[in-house]
Amino acid sequence: MSLCGKTLLVLGGYPLMEKVIEKAHELGVRVLCTDWNNDAPAKAIADNSFSVSTTDVDALEELCRREGVDGVFPGAVDVNLVPAAKLCDRLGLPCYATAEQFARTLDKLSFKEAAAAAGMPVARSWDADSIGDEEAAALPFPLIVKPSDSYSSRGISICDKPEQLSACVAKAKKVSPTGQCIVEEFLEGDDVYLYFTVQDGCVSLSAMADRLTQPQDSDGIGMAPQPQLYLFPSRYLDLYEKQASDGVQRLADCLGLRQGSFMIQGIVSHGRISFFEMGLRMTGGAGFILIRHVNQIDQCEMHIRFALGEPFGPWDVRKLDDARFCAPSCVLVPLLQPGTIASIEGLQAVADLPSFVDSVVYLAEGDAVGGVGTLDQALARLYFCADSAEDLLADLQRAKSLIRVRDSLGQDMLTPWFSDEEAARCLA
Repeated sequence: MSLCGKTLLVLGGYPLMEKVIEKAHELGVRVLCTDWNNDAPAKAIADNSFSVSTTDVDALEELCRREGVDGVFPGAVDVNLVPAAKLCDRLGLPCYATAEQFARTLDKLSFKEAAAAAGMPVARSWDADSIGDEEAAALPFPLIVKPSDSYSSRGISICDKPEQLSACVAKAKKVSPTGQCIVEEFLEGDDVYLYFTVQDGCVSLSAMADRLTQPQDSDGIGMAPQPQLYLFPSRYLDLYEKQASDGVQRLADCLGLRQGSFMIQGIVSHGRISFFEMGLRMTGGAGFILIRHVNQIDQCEMHIRFALGEPFGPWDVRKLDDARFCAPSCVLVPLLQPGTIASIEGLQAVADLPSFVDSVVYLAEGDAVGGVGTLDQALARLYFCADSAEDLLADLQRAKSLIRVRDSLGQDMLTPWFSDEEAARCLA
């Protein structure tokens, strides 16, 4: 079925949505983009753009009916998911999940309860409101404290001792839309990130990455460590298959998922993989770029087609998906210290490296970087795929040496990089 002449509404004009709009245009689709931010970059390449809030369902419904919208693309931001499902329900348009399914996975406590019921190993957690002074003293510090329903690492702290707990809880509740937070065991181990595709109820692991993070500290309270490098394929694929694969399928069955994509984050510690968060959406890190490049399966196109009334295809993921990736790949994420960006150098030179695939650039000269410990620190995501681990590591070294970001005082804004030795161990 041809999509030519169909109209798609994209919720959000942040940089990743430029990739979505470009793909929709390739398919002959007319694209509308709405974002309250008049300067949102994706609005510039849409066929028409609006400043309607992506969470104002009444105004979005009016816009869709006026413009003859045939489908809605929720995007990769958590706050847009429930409004998108409600909007599609009002308009009689397809959405890969219901508002109830989105809500259940957005809440970290609810997700962990569902995952545990499905037999998936999860990190231990405690109700923040039930922890008094005596209970706090008995907890296994360090702990990680996070909002139950926020995103982009906002409000997350690593709590090292009981006297820090109340401040960490207050910080988490401040950014939670519902004022709820979760206190969770802080597992020392290796960070893993899993990308899934669901087709006709069958869950397929599309990719699995080992993440190298850059810890941050501020005012004596540990900030959430942010990812600097995603390495594919993960060295823990066999462990996942043994300990969690069946549980993930049971989780999808329990949630009633039939089509779509989702991600799950976990930690491998002492030979055990534990999960702590799920996103029922395409990843904000655009994992579909490498999945498409290596396995020739395009999650982005699948979501566009489904939103416009076609089956979630046309690829059969059960035959084509292979999380073991035939070529070593990675996503490099340069992180910045607080300040105002005066100059950015090296991104074009990085794009000329042999293994470079694509990029999503978030920040530009003149932009201000706020605090640390959130995804707002990311300058860009740079995607690579090489013929060998040695070639990939060589290009990573070159990329790190090429990128230069300075503030208005001429100071280097890049945070310290991960070690080359650590990256090599992951790819060994």
